[in-house]
Amino acid sequence: MSFSKQTIALVTLVTTLSTGLSLAPNSATAQVVRQGRSDRAPATPSVHPQRPLRLTAPQTLSGTWQGNMHAAGDDALSYLTLQMTGGGSSYQGTWQLEGQDEILQAGTLSASKQGNTITISLEQFNGNQAIVLTGIVNANGTTLSGQVVNSTFVFYFTKN
Repeated sequence: MSFSKQTIALVTLVTTLSTGLSLAPNSATAQVVRQGRSDRAPATPSVHPQRPLRLTAPQTLSGTWQGNMHAAGDDALSYLTLQMTGGGSSYQGTWQLEGQDEILQAGTLSASKQGNTITISLEQFNGNQAIVLTGIVNANGTTLSGQVVNSTFVFYFTKN
């Protein structure tokens, strides 16, 4: 199927005019455009600031996060699952250190979020005191990454 140059030009003109009418600031201006009259002064467009459109849901740490923790530069990974509930800046939940076929350790966690900065405390990790992870959550709220405080360990989790 092919169209002549005149048909394409006509469709382009109609589309342009109908778009212009729909963007006209008020019905009086639209009436002037439709009737082809120029006896009125051109309308001065007015700009009204609008709130920015938010295309993503607010970031929340609630949910299941899976990933790893390892010494920086080392390829021996520890796999963890974090389950968090809560909202705003305060969260709680559980953690599991996973072996190949079983859960090696498990415990509770507490977490806080300020902007995109997160702090997670894994209680009784390795039977000892809590270890603290600090890092950032990405703009989409789908990844957490950072470092274990007072160590060379780093972590990376994705939200399921």
